[in-house]
Amino acid sequence: MGDSSRQIRTRNHQKVAVFNEIMCRLRELNVEEAAEPGFEDELWAHFSMLPLRYASDIDADQAKDVLMHKKLLDTARDPLFLTGPPVHIRLVKICMQPQNLGNYAQPSFGEGGNDKLLHEITIATKDKPKLLSAFDCLMSEIGLVIQECHAFSTIDGYSFVTFLVDVWEKGIDQLRSTLVKEISDMLATKESTNVNV
Repeated sequence: MGDSSRQIRTRNHQKVAVFNEIMCRLRELNVEEAAEPGFEDELWAHFSMLPLRYASDIDADQAKDVLMHKKLLDTARDPLFLTGPPVHIRLVKICMQPQNLGNYAQPSFGEGGNDKLLHEITIATKDKPKLLSAFDCLMSEIGLVIQECHAFSTIDGYSFVTFLVDVWEKGIDQLRSTLVKEISDMLATKESTNVNV
């Protein structure tokens, strides 16, 4: 019993250490939200609802990504948000040498391949069985080639999934509107037929 409780304390310590690094980095970057009263507690609530793997996959250089993940999950939890699942899309550059990034962001998770541009798509929604499989099929149906995928479920029944896909020629705005429509239709269809996603 002593070994397992020691492992839990070690894992919690790792999560707290990453949280503290992210919080410091957000303050260094002068992110407005980081100075607001109660923000530190809100950010910790975000971290505490996600598995340790999330803290292990994130580092301080991705502090703004953590903030984006938090906002997406907060939006997904909002019962007044009726325009489909929150989706964030950006162009990222996968580089073997980080100095080659130029004006592009690094992806939130993963290593990617050689130097190339990809779309990073992050979707937050209520967690359901086979959700990742449904998203995978949907991405394929609209012609996206998935290079990498990372999924995280929260303890309160939500999840967010980040896909790295080959660049879609129609652009980010068209991709976002297509995804929001298709995901909303998929979730509505699954709920109306009482079939688990």
